Amino acid sequence: MPIPANTGTFDELFTFSRARSGQYTDATGESLEAAINVPRLDFESGAAKGLLIEGRGVSYYVDACGLAGDLPNTPTLGTILHEYITAMGDLRRVAIFTRTPQATLAARLAICGHHRRLGYFPQFLSRDLERPGGPVRFSGLDWEMAGLVLVDELTALDLGAEKLLIEG
Repeated sequence: MPIPANTGTFDELFTFSRARSGQYTDATGESLEAAINVPRLDFESGAAKGLLIEGRGVSYYVDACGLAGDLPNTPTLGTILHEYITAMGDLRRVAIFTRTPQATLAARLAICGHHRRLGYFPQFLSRDLERPGGPVRFSGLDWEMAGLVLVDELTALDLGAEKLLIEG
């Protein structure tokens, strides 16, 4: 089960910093300026694009977003689902299987672009435990695998399989 969206406010779940003010567009299409250390939830044509994270090349200052604390009862194996719009404007949905969920979430939050969804599952679920692998489908959406994923020292997931690895 992913971390519920209603487990707290943005400020309770995440840390955010930026050394200067930053431009963003609100839901009405108005261009506004967010104060220092205030996250920017950007919109385009009235639709939410997500949390805007810019790197040094865009604004000469780095936006930094991270988890405000440790994930509760974090196991050593988990699945991260991350939907974001790249700096080039491409929508990406990525599934990452990891032995270090806390570090993986932190790394995903460092990506420049618009973060739309970020979810964590304490394990990965497979229809076929003998041969896990294949595309991921969650909430009716397809999520691409982020390369080969090591399950243990001798086993990597078969990303070429035709069946679903997670379905929710």
